[in-house]
Amino acid sequence: MSKRLIGIEIGNSTLRVAILNQDKGRISVGSLLERSYADSGELTTKLKEILAGEFRIGDQLVTKLSARTAYVRQLEFPFQDDKKIAAAIPFSLSTQLPVAIDHCATAMQRVQPTDKGATVKVAAVPTETLQSLLETFESADVPLHLIDLSPFCYVTGLGEQIGDGLLICATDQETTVSLVQGGCLVDYRALPATAKPAQAAQLQQLLREIRVLKQMAGAGPLRISLMGEGGTPALAEALQAYRLEVELLSLNLGGQLVDGEILPVVALALRAKVVKPDRSFNF
Repeated sequence: MSKRLIGIEIGNSTLRVAILNQDKGRISVGSLLERSYADSGELTTKLKEILAGEFRIGDQLVTKLSARTAYVRQLEFPFQDDKKIAAAIPFSLSTQLPVAIDHCATAMQRVQPTDKGATVKVAAVPTETLQSLLETFESADVPLHLIDLSPFCYVTGLGEQIGDGLLICATDQETTVSLVQGGCLVDYRALPATAKPAQAAQLQQLLREIRVLKQMAGAGPLRISLMGEGGTPALAEALQAYRLEVELLSLNLGGQLVDGEILPVVALALRAKVVKPDRSFNF
């Protein structure tokens, strides 16, 4: 039985929706939709228009929070028991946040055992930010199954295609630079949205973060993949001028080529097919 994977990306003034069909492990594009909106009321209306009708059993709807809204921390514990770790996370995390943990919603990745105990990556977002997102979908009568965090959701959805390299996702909300090794996110940087064309100061900031992550990856060339509305040919050329190997990312799904501008929301939809990822979140 086929099911739909539905990614929903809410930008500053643009709503994008990717509806993918998954049938016996094969994924094809159902529809890729984009609508502009002026305010929260119009956003609700557009959501209703695009996703009107009854949802099917098995549908998976996913959206995301921006990286710059969250505090992500790697916590270490001298024990490996999952229940003990879950109980200890609030206290341990509260000592590392610039805001009160009582005002935050949290999500954790899968616990990773170590020789000395265990580590776990935890994300905290202001409760007000999460509630605002939830209210948008509740107003449109659209049920959500997953709320992930950028750029973790992108790498979870596209990790197999990227393998090893840097993934730059440039949207109208932010620009993220992710170090991907073995299809998994190792580290990332979140920057303000990159203008079109990129300003000199923005380009230099982006280059600094690329250099840091390249050093972390070790020796050897590292392919850089661009996606998002800000991942333009002009930005690729600007980075190539610094002798970087840069490509505009695209993806073939069931014979349909998905270009880089719409790819972030497609990556969100693909995130929905990964039921229990080791290195992603669900708020």
